[in-house]
Amino acid sequence: MDGMSGRSRTAGRVRLGALATAAACLIVGLAPQAATAADDGAWVNLRNPYTQACLGINTAIAGTMPVTQVTCKVTNFNSWNLSDEGWLRNGYQSGSCLDTNGTNLYLSTCNTTDPGQLWERLPGTKVGIVPKAFPGKTLVGWADGTVSVAAPGSVDQAGKYQWQWNWW
Repeated sequence: MDGMSGRSRTAGRVRLGALATAAACLIVGLAPQAATAADDGAWVNLRNPYTQACLGINTAIAGTMPVTQVTCKVTNFNSWNLSDEGWLRNGYQSGSCLDTNGTNLYLSTCNTTDPGQLWERLPGTKVGIVPKAFPGKTLVGWADGTVSVAAPGSVDQAGKYQWQWNWW
């Protein structure tokens, strides 16, 4: 015999089983997830690592609400939500979505027939934002604080078209 009682063998099996269960849970917890919080209705700040600013609305300009880069804070002015439909909704004005004509950015009323309002993350990355209606272009944050849509090849620094999704 191996010198172990039946009770010792049972306790050893229980510990081994618990260890295997814990390891399996850890592996599952580290596995890549299909969707992120930003895709599930969470509000985020979109921070540009080149400019250290966030995509937002400049309410200081009377009578307008241009989309620009602003100081990163947890406010409705620079909060965004990527809907399942592809709208990038702004938290400042209910029903407002990021819109583009292929160059300029602005807010407009969310509309299912406006292709300039449909966005997605840059395929293969976690940082780029591309307009579905304008293939080959991406959202760019410029050093002067403005934003536009441009082809990545026309941008001198890759960081200008990278946007980090910072969850609240």
